[in-house]
Amino acid sequence: MEPIFQFLQRVQKFITENHLLAAGENILVAVSGGAYSVVLFTCLQQLSAKMQFNPAIAHFNHNLRGEESDGDEEFVAKFANDAGVPFFAGRGDVEAHAQKQKMSIEDAARELRYQFLENICQAHHFDRVATGHNADDQAETVLLNLIRGAGWKGLGGIPVQRGNVIRPLLFAYRIEIETVAKVAGLQFRTDRSNFSLEYRRNSIRHRLIPLIKKEHNPNIIASLVHFSQIFREGEEYFREQAKIMFDRCLKVKDADKIILEIECFSGYFTILRKYVLFYMFDLVGLPAGSVSFSRISEMLSLIDRGRTGGFVTVAGEWRLGVDHAGIVFFRRKRWEPVDLPLKPGRSLVIPPRKIKLTTVVLNPDAVVFSGEKTVEYCDADKIGTSIFRVRSIKPGDWFVPLGVNFRQKVSDFFIDHKIPEHIRPQMLVLTNGENIIWLIGYRLDQRFKITDETKKVIKFEISDELSE
Repeated sequence: MEPIFQFLQRVQKFITENHLLAAGENILVAVSGGAYSVVLFTCLQQLSAKMQFNPAIAHFNHNLRGEESDGDEEFVAKFANDAGVPFFAGRGDVEAHAQKQKMSIEDAARELRYQFLENICQAHHFDRVATGHNADDQAETVLLNLIRGAGWKGLGGIPVQRGNVIRPLLFAYRIEIETVAKVAGLQFRTDRSNFSLEYRRNSIRHRLIPLIKKEHNPNIIASLVHFSQIFREGEEYFREQAKIMFDRCLKVKDADKIILEIECFSGYFTILRKYVLFYMFDLVGLPAGSVSFSRISEMLSLIDRGRTGGFVTVAGEWRLGVDHAGIVFFRRKRWEPVDLPLKPGRSLVIPPRKIKLTTVVLNPDAVVFSGEKTVEYCDADKIGTSIFRVRSIKPGDWFVPLGVNFRQKVSDFFIDHKIPEHIRPQMLVLTNGENIIWLIGYRLDQRFKITDETKKVIKFEISDELSE
């Protein structure tokens, strides 16, 4: 039993060195019924008293092999019962999910399986999920990602820990784990689908790697594991540097936009700029892999040109563009058109902008110019005291901006005055009939300003600015 004892010591050392478990934690062990997950649980159960954690077993039935799948579930249920630990079972229709989400069977099975494990963790207060991935899995993943054309993160392979998911056997080769199972007399199930060459990973496992071992490098598994470590360390470095760079270049950050200083951003190496973009995507919750390499290159090209007004669709409603504020990463909201009446002396709340527009009729001697963009004064006799309207900007809208004596399209005013592209869709105008009185929050129409001859004034005031 000496090999088993030595293997247990290595598992414990790997857990300790990588800070995978803490005393008092509840650990949900994902057990398929195969040799690797059975050995994983057996090792963790042996270490649980010494390391002071509490293991349980979860099994997800993918319903891909009919009675064999059900047999796996029954085997794991008995295995958990014999071990005297809690058991949680789940199942899903992988084929239907793959078809609905337009993904491969492998990806659909993985997604449903991890959803199940996470649901069990939340419902039953488990701190960690342990899976039986090993060094051979790591090598296959790296090779698979290399063939796909992955970047640093993909070439780093399977992380030892991601979120609450840990891989305590990632250091061990399959042959070692199989030897432990044999020497310990452990029973396990064999999944026939692991030998089907229809699946990409199996083709790499049973065809490509044996070919490389035979004709090029008999130690290819170890080489790929080492390769993954180099790239994983590089990935960690670039991610940390990207956070530092992001903080240095940051101008504005809120729920709907991030603005970076373009000169600061452009002063870094290309690879760091890419990592800053990925860091921004993470901040707003865009899924990993949702932005392609070509899309990233398109964004960097746009930024390098430095031309204002252009933008790139990142994913969903998120856009990245360059304007006079800098590099703007923003959520392009679909603002519903506004067209609301406003009576003189009344107030109007404009949803969903949360803007309150108030009107007050004054004598000229009560006017106090503050320079605030949220307040404007108009000659009441010039604009009339009938009902005004607050509406969205329409194509072709024009007015005579205060300070000039010619009419100008609102769209041209935006360009001339460097109004950020990302806020234009939400801007509003105040009108009386066909005339724009006020581009709200920005400029009064010259025709309606107060003069020495003004006898009555209407004051317009908004609660918040529309711009940053």
